[in-house]
Amino acid sequence: MKKITALLLCIAVLFLNGCQYIPHGIVEDIAEPEKNDSGVSLPDFEPYTVSALDDFDDFVYEKYNMKRIDTLVELFAAADSADRLIELYNYSVSEIKHIYTLLTYSNIMTYCNMSDSYWSDRYEIDTVNATDAYDSLCEAIATVCDGEYGEELAESMEYYDSIYLPSYEPLSERAKELMKQESELLTEYYTASAEQYSVNYAGKDWTLNDLYYDNTLSNSEYYDLYYKIMRKSNAVLSVIYMKLVGVRNELATEMGYDNYHDYCYENTYGRGYDSEDIEKYREYIKEYIVPVIEEINGSGQFSYSPDFFYDDFDELLEICRQELAVYMPEIVDIVDYIDEHNLYNDNYSANGYVGSFACSLPDYDSAYIYSLGYNATVDYTNICHEIGHYSNFVLAPYNDSLTVVFDLDISETQSTSLENIMVNGLYDIIGNYDAKQGIRYQLYNSLYVICSACAVDEFECYAYNNPEADTDTLNAEYARIQKSYGVDDWLEGCAWSDIPHIYSTPFYYISYAVAGLASQSVAKIYVNDNQRGCELYLDILKTTVYDGSYEDFCDEYNLWYITDEQDVSDAADYFSRRIGELTGAKAA
Repeated sequence: MKKITALLLCIAVLFLNGCQYIPHGIVEDIAEPEKNDSGVSLPDFEPYTVSALDDFDDFVYEKYNMKRIDTLVELFAAADSADRLIELYNYSVSEIKHIYTLLTYSNIMTYCNMSDSYWSDRYEIDTVNATDAYDSLCEAIATVCDGEYGEELAESMEYYDSIYLPSYEPLSERAKELMKQESELLTEYYTASAEQYSVNYAGKDWTLNDLYYDNTLSNSEYYDLYYKIMRKSNAVLSVIYMKLVGVRNELATEMGYDNYHDYCYENTYGRGYDSEDIEKYREYIKEYIVPVIEEINGSGQFSYSPDFFYDDFDELLEICRQELAVYMPEIVDIVDYIDEHNLYNDNYSANGYVGSFACSLPDYDSAYIYSLGYNATVDYTNICHEIGHYSNFVLAPYNDSLTVVFDLDISETQSTSLENIMVNGLYDIIGNYDAKQGIRYQLYNSLYVICSACAVDEFECYAYNNPEADTDTLNAEYARIQKSYGVDDWLEGCAWSDIPHIYSTPFYYISYAVAGLASQSVAKIYVNDNQRGCELYLDILKTTVYDGSYEDFCDEYNLWYITDEQDVSDAADYFSRRIGELTGAKAA
């Protein structure tokens, strides 16, 4: 069995499209605690406990004292009964939950203002602390599992802990050093990506933010400036990426894998398929899906997200709530909870990450939504997507366990299915004509995401197999790959460096293509039978640590699956037919 490493699963950062700034809460800026080197055990160790989080603005961030982990390790070694070991195991779970909650907070704050060195530094430190704490506690537990009371301890553990912890292998010092280097490079990336790269035109320095909110430029001027700015950031970010590739490849070797791709698949996302399955899926996409998107692109029937005006996030959340009351009343209480406890952002920062995600707060069995709007219908579907993630956290919470097996593809299928259902609520919100355009855009965007996610995955495979590649080589390869998937490449191959997943969550992106297929089969059922579609979705939403593979999951709910050629072909036919219905002509 491969070793289970510090996977940072609880943070579950699930990116999509859009956001910026949240309140900083309360920061206890205490001195960085020293590690315990006294060798003295503290039998009266007090486990970390939390009170209810009434308002996220009141969150108290305190630097974690790693002395607590040293103490727990000593107490495991000194324990003289099964009851004591079980007590210490439960303490360990609560400590890890707290460490990951702090890591989640510093991660959120890093994305809120990516030029704020305080939070990027804290995120780097919290990441190292989480890795060290997880490794130390798992090693301590594995050691006592071999002892006199090990069997009783294993019987008391949560299911996955009882399987993995007794055989846990600690990280080597070299692996820890490589993980630290990875964290440092990610901090460098966050800082560099927050830079306001600019080009001068007509006597003015233009940044991407300037372009987003300007309505005076012609289309040709806009695209020319956008391309030039992207090339400047690409030249910087690509160098950081290849350093990450080198560190991660060495880490994979250190952990006993032939390549980083296999290491990442097995240790990070809980996937039930392998790289050969994905290669087969990518070929099916090229054969069946790409012709559909190419036909649409060549037809002149352009897709767009209609205007969607609202005053602030509170109003957008209320719009979602009203539509959920029609389609999914079971989730309304969850949205009310998000609203009542300020578990979302509603402010803008020019230095924030442009994207949206949901992330869990393990201490509170809760989560947080981060998003920025564009005043278009995509704002509505993006928030529905994140509500899907949040609802899964609530309706199917993870067990109190150190080694949760987190299935990313199930998670993305749950969230993407909700946006594909809820997009039909646009008929109630913006009227028949605009609703059709919004739904058509959602369908086209799903096609685009499936194709572009396959392109990103193929590109990542190339990068990790060619660690000596330079910027021009990477850009040329990305442009070639994009073209093979029918994806428009007006940025001439440099757009990959603007995708944060490629840096922070390698080989994550393919899950959008996997979930994009399965979630459309949920949408197909919903369009034909609203009630049946909603009932199916709620069943799917309550699935979390699944006893089986993602293929089993798709089989149980009769969802389109990636290695079934007929499923991919049927999906292509469905996309073509539905888009044709919404435009008055068959798309392909």
